[in-house]
Amino acid sequence: MRRFLLLVTTALAAVVVVAGPAAPASAHPLGNFTVNTYSGLRVGPTEVSVDFLVDMAEIPTLQSRDDVEAAGVTAYARRTCASIAGASTCRSTAATWPWPSSRAISSSSPGRPA
Repeated sequence: MRRFLLLVTTALAAVVVVAGPAAPASAHPLGNFTVNTYSGLRVGPTEVSVDFLVDMAEIPTLQSRDDVEAAGVTAYARRTCASIAGASTCRSTAATWPWPSSRAISSSSPGRPA
């Protein structure tokens, strides 16, 4: 019985040491004012494509809400993607090409509870 209690106590102590200091995850570890971007370049035998992701934290999302509501979510996503694509180019040693915007997707998730 004594050995069992020692084992249980040791296991509980290990759980407290590992899980105790853990902080809750933050949706935007850089802050609620950030706009994070990701560019994923895919090179194939006949084409080059890029997946571009924009992750807007709470404050930038709130600031763009009027524009999104005025245009509609789909139109806003298309316009934003076209703007980003229009400001980007693909360049090689032989030529430079514009990036066409072929698809725009918008999604959102609920914010953190207060």
